Amino acid sequence: QRGLDIGVNATGWRLLKPFLEMTCAHLDAMNAVQFTSPFRFFQALVAKMPQGGSIIQISSVTAAIMFDDHAAYMGTKVGSTMSSAASRTNSAIRVFVPIRSRREASPTRRCRVAG
Repeated sequence: QRGLDIGVNATGWRLLKPFLEMTCAHLDAMNAVQFTSPFRFFQALVAKMPQGGSIIQISSVTAAIMFDDHAAYMGTKVGSTMSSAASRTNSAIRVFVPIRSRREASPTRRCRVAG
């Protein structure tokens, strides 16, 4: 029995709030959607890919660039991206994480550094 050849994760929840307004409930929900669920999904994929396959994790430019009100989103998105890479338990599993470049970023303002 061959199992799966490919799995794609594009999970994302754009709950944007100022850092100091992010509650524990918001953070728990964001973590469940953007980290825990993809992590469990990658575990299920790898278990069904005994002879190898491909995992594609659709990431976000915010995994590399900080925008206003994106602290929780960015942290959980980076976590899911890293867990996809960590899911590569054998050399027959390929992991792809396409990410848009800074030039392709949304028109959201970049954070300003005080000082």
